Amino acid sequence: MGRSTIQHELKRELFNQYKNGVNNSRDEDKSREHKFGILNKIYTKQSLKVHLSRVKSFYKWAKSNQIKAYKLNDIKPKMVADYLNYQQKIGRSPWTISADLLMFNHTEVGSGNWNSSLTKKKIKDDYGYKLQRRQSKLITHSRGYTGKSWIQNHKREYERYKDPIDIARAFGLRRDEIIGNHTSHGVRASSFVNNHGKMQVQTIGKGGKYRVANCLGSYNQNMLNKYGNRAISEPLGKDDLKKKWAKEKPLFNANARDVGFHAFRSEYAINRFEELNTGKDNNQININGYVGDKSAFEQVSKDLGHNRLDVLKSYFR
Repeated sequence: MGRSTIQHELKRELFNQYKNGVNNSRDEDKSREHKFGILNKIYTKQSLKVHLSRVKSFYKWAKSNQIKAYKLNDIKPKMVADYLNYQQKIGRSPWTISADLLMFNHTEVGSGNWNSSLTKKKIKDDYGYKLQRRQSKLITHSRGYTGKSWIQNHKREYERYKDPIDIARAFGLRRDEIIGNHTSHGVRASSFVNNHGKMQVQTIGKGGKYRVANCLGSYNQNMLNKYGNRAISEPLGKDDLKKKWAKEKPLFNANARDVGFHAFRSEYAINRFEELNTGKDNNQININGYVGDKSAFEQVSKDLGHNRLDVLKSYFR
C-alpha cells in the first residue's frame, strides 16, 4: 500500500473540510443546523492537526497488517473497529481512541461514504469490542485535582508558573488561551480590559470563538495591579483583536504545558457561580449538586467559552 493511497485520500478529505470550515463559526453552524456533530467541516488548524496525526497512526497499522485500502470507500466500520480495538490493547487512552473515531467519522460520514456515525456503543453491539469511554475518574494529569490540591501537590511548578496559573484561576481560561501554541495566540497585553477598575480578558478560544471573560472578584485587585496599567479600556471584538495581537508578543511561553489548567477552570466555574448566584431566580436548577439560579449557570458557561449548560457537569465536581 503506497504512501499516496489511503493516507493521501484521508488527508485530502480532511484538508477539504478544513477549507470549508476555516472561515465559519462552529457555534453558528450548530445553531443553524440543530446538530451537535458537524462532520463535513473542520474549523481550526489545531483540530486539523489532531485528525492528521490520527491518519498517520491508522496508516502505520494498516500498512503493517497489509490491509488493502486505497480509497475512502474501502474503509468499512469493521476495519475501524479492529483498529480501535488494537489501539486499546496496546494501551492507548480512551481520549486517543475517541480522536481516532472522530477522524473516521469526519472522513467517512463527511464525505458521504457512511450514512451515519460509528460509535463505541455500535462497535460493541455489532463487533463485540468494548471500548472504554472517556471518564473524568480516568484522568490523572489534572482533572483528578481541584485547583488547591493541584497546587499543594505541585508546589515547585506553581512557583515557576504562578502568573499563568493565577490568570487561569482569575478568568477560567483554557491552557492554550493562556500560553498559546502554533494555532492559538496566548495572552497578550491587549487581552486585558480594565473596565473602570473591573478586570476582564478577551480571547479567541476553541473553534475560533471570541469571548470576554470576567475576573473573579477575589482576584480582581491582583489582576488590576499586575495588568491594569497596560490593559485597554474596552473589548475590541475578534477582528480588531487579531490585528492588535499581530503586533504584540505573548506574555508566556509554552513550557507551562505540564500545568493542570482544567483544575483551575473548574475552580473558577465554582467560584464564579457562587459569586453570581442569588438564589432568587424563578428558575432554579441543579448541576451535580450545585443548586441555584439558571442565569448564574448561564453566565458561568459563557465565561468559560461554552454555549450549553450540560458541559458544566465536568466543572462542578
